[in-house]
Amino acid sequence: MKITSHICVFLAVSTLLLCAQNPHSASSTPALRRNPVVNLALESFFDTRTSGSIILTGKCETTMSGRVVSTEELAIPDPWAIKRIDDDLDNLSHLSSHYGWFRRKDGLVQFRDDRASAELLRLHLAQFELVQAVNLEDAVNKLLKAKQVVSFLKQNQIDLEPEFTGAYLGNQEHIQRLSKSPTTPKYSLKLTAVTLEEALNSIVRTFPGVWVYRECPGRINLTSDPVGFPHPPNNLSR
Repeated sequence: MKITSHICVFLAVSTLLLCAQNPHSASSTPALRRNPVVNLALESFFDTRTSGSIILTGKCETTMSGRVVSTEELAIPDPWAIKRIDDDLDNLSHLSSHYGWFRRKDGLVQFRDDRASAELLRLHLAQFELVQAVNLEDAVNKLLKAKQVVSFLKQNQIDLEPEFTGAYLGNQEHIQRLSKSPTTPKYSLKLTAVTLEEALNSIVRTFPGVWVYRECPGRINLTSDPVGFPHPPNNLSR
């Protein structure tokens, strides 16, 4: 009986030691959380105050927020530390072979899903003049109302859907107040012979921020979010 007792104790202690030393044991497995890739990319731009663009594909859904393009969810370690935009977008790109990013010569950064056709962004604009824009969202909304953009969407039977959330409606009211205020700086921009993508990039060079393009069959969401403060008022031409 004594021998059996000693053997049992020895085996129990040995098992505990093995569990403590095993790096793949359940207790050492990092926690994961799932998030839509659009949210993860936006966090990277916001937290590093980086201007640029996000181009993604997804599936069409109708939610309480309206008709939206939902992007796929990715499993990431929790917590997910954001330090430099380069490192963070590298980490996101490693989660799926479809994602990649690059930095333009002017410093703007683009994160992109290679499955997105983004045909609308290649639309050629002979001329576009932005007049009296008060912030990033105002400028992007005015660009999307250009006759060439509206005509392209109609011809190709594509719905360009804003996200009808409380924040969206609140932003529209804020834009109206700024437009009516005589003390609000107004910004103008004149562009010739550019694509829609180039025009959007010109806008975020004036209003630091990120524009987000998401597509699914017959539907596009194109939104924008500021990441800083606008440059001094100016009139730019190209």
